[in-house]
Amino acid sequence: MPERTTGYRRSTGSERGEARRKELLDLVTDWYVWVFYFDDHFLELFKRSRDLDGARAYLDALRAFMPADGQINDKPANPVEAGLADLWSRTVPDRSDDWRARFAESTRNLLDESLWELANINAGNLRALGVASLTRSTLLPQVATIAESGLPGFEAVLRYGLLAPAGTPKAIVAQLNRELTTLVETDDVRSRIAADGGDTLTSTPEQYAADIDREVRKWGALVRKLGLRVE
Repeated sequence: MPERTTGYRRSTGSERGEARRKELLDLVTDWYVWVFYFDDHFLELFKRSRDLDGARAYLDALRAFMPADGQINDKPANPVEAGLADLWSRTVPDRSDDWRARFAESTRNLLDESLWELANINAGNLRALGVASLTRSTLLPQVATIAESGLPGFEAVLRYGLLAPAGTPKAIVAQLNRELTTLVETDDVRSRIAADGGDTLTSTPEQYAADIDREVRKWGALVRKLGLRVE
């Protein structure tokens, strides 16, 4: 009987740990999705119209949904505010006062970068020095790559794709890949990605898997070399 009790406790602890890891992974994923949505929302409302005053008021309103202390009392007026309120309530309540203050400041700085960028675009102060991909951007074909400019092989880009659960039948993966490839190559999707400063890129499932493995090895080696740790 004691052995069974001990075994049950180990299993329960393992299951709880796994559930907690999944919860944290879901939270991190939701933060990424929210940031991407914020970028799109800000682009649609302000970058195209160059409305600096409207952008400033928009960002000021977001501060009500990321308090360093206390509760959120305001009612969200748009999906960005609603998403931030949800994420904030799931992220900060069980953290220390110092952590909450630092996280609030970091989040505000992240969002305020969009205002800084818009202000400098309006003033004509920005000049592209190079693009970080191996090939030139279709949006800025006149701007050389960093690799062309003296650092051969340099590449630091973000690639977005979709993943299916492990064990998904290959036929379904292949069908999803065909449908997504067709969708991404439409003029509407291409124009929306271009508006965000990106280039469309399609691949086979095997090519995307190889790309993920290559990125993990490259950046993993850098993390280990620098001794970086999650705080």
